[in-house]
Amino acid sequence: MELILSAAVKTLLMAARTLPVVFISLIVIEILIRNGRLNSIYFFFMPLLKRTGLPAETSASFITAIGSPLAAGAMLKKFHNEGKITSPELLLAAQTNSLPGYFKGIFTRFIPVMIPILGMKPGIIYTLSFFFVGILKFFLILAAGSVRCRIGYQGTCNAEIKNELPSGQHIDLSMLTNVIRESMSQFTRIAKMMFIAVFAVNMAEGAGILLNLQELLRPALNFAGIREDMILPVLAYVGNATAGGLVIGTLYRGGTIGFYTAAISALAGNLISFPLYLFKFSFARNMAVYGPKLGSIHVVITLIIGIAARLIFIMLFIIFFKFYMA
Repeated sequence: MELILSAAVKTLLMAARTLPVVFISLIVIEILIRNGRLNSIYFFFMPLLKRTGLPAETSASFITAIGSPLAAGAMLKKFHNEGKITSPELLLAAQTNSLPGYFKGIFTRFIPVMIPILGMKPGIIYTLSFFFVGILKFFLILAAGSVRCRIGYQGTCNAEIKNELPSGQHIDLSMLTNVIRESMSQFTRIAKMMFIAVFAVNMAEGAGILLNLQELLRPALNFAGIREDMILPVLAYVGNATAGGLVIGTLYRGGTIGFYTAAISALAGNLISFPLYLFKFSFARNMAVYGPKLGSIHVVITLIIGIAARLIFIMLFIIFFKFYMA
């Protein structure tokens, strides 16, 4: 009973912080779309859309993702429900919408937080790994769009934007009423799915399932050559990136560990924590926004790209360091 109450409280606290922002974002973005305020955005991002072959509407969701990824996802789902984009287009656009988060995160978290706590050199390497994931995803999206345009989607790839732009509507009471009604419908669906998914994750965490998963990763750390005395900091990083970064940074600045050990430990912690973070937070949000099927596929794609990119960066760092030190 205590486990259920604890999970319920955590879920309610998360909902209290997140859902009001989602509801307001849905209304504001829908008004901007209807009165034509976002029309110019389509033209600005046409080069990117042309390479991906996505319909012009998706550029508005890309801009929205800079401020509110949830609202951007709701826009894509709305376009999908209206038949304006297909399921593959939704998934490609959803991946495209994740790009702003990589570049925004560098200035909002990595430079002001992670570099200072890890130390300058390990912090820069850690930040570069995050940037590398975004760059690799960017080129994979362009490659997917290029292939898509060549195998039978020339219609959307060559479509004129001006013919696809929605016409603006005058803001009046009738329009506001319709916007609120439609936004409430989307908000209710998102809230239901989010409550269910987040509650399930909190239950799993409270039951120790996530902790057991972390302990299963201990042999992998040993296999990677991470020192025994660095396993605890890495696992601390998995539990909380800031706390783990503080432990690693303290050991590095105190001279207990060197640059290479500090950097590789932070990279290993990030690699291990990424799937756990995706399951604990992003899975619930994506299920809520895109629905069980498309949400799950989007998370799996994000997981595969994220792990592959992080592994590639770690291998490149190890090779570079060995070569540089040789």
